[in-house]
Amino acid sequence: MSDKKQYASRNAVAQSELQHVEVVVPEWGGIVVCKELTPRQAAMVNMIADAIDKEHGKLSRTLVAYVVLATYDGDGKNLFTSDDANMLASKSFRVVSRLAEEIMQMSGLMEKSPKS
Repeated sequence: MSDKKQYASRNAVAQSELQHVEVVVPEWGGIVVCKELTPRQAAMVNMIADAIDKEHGKLSRTLVAYVVLATYDGDGKNLFTSDDANMLASKSFRVVSRLAEEIMQMSGLMEKSPKS
């Protein structure tokens, strides 16, 4: 009996989809789709965070950058652009951090927190 190994192929990688989750955000009037970051998006986090007004702390600016880069509407279009970053930085920290946590977990940047 031989164990046949299956190796990844370029074609399989090209056809793979990013993980996503739908998050109900009543504060924003509906569902927000969060997707895992691509390597290109991950590289842009600091650039977007650094462009946000410095009156907002580094943590807040970074979380906002995740939300700008990886949230989508029901049609798969980006919910925000980098032009929206300062506006988002003045919105509910609880909402922004909840969405950013989902994005970071899917992207392998943080462990899933145990539910109580």
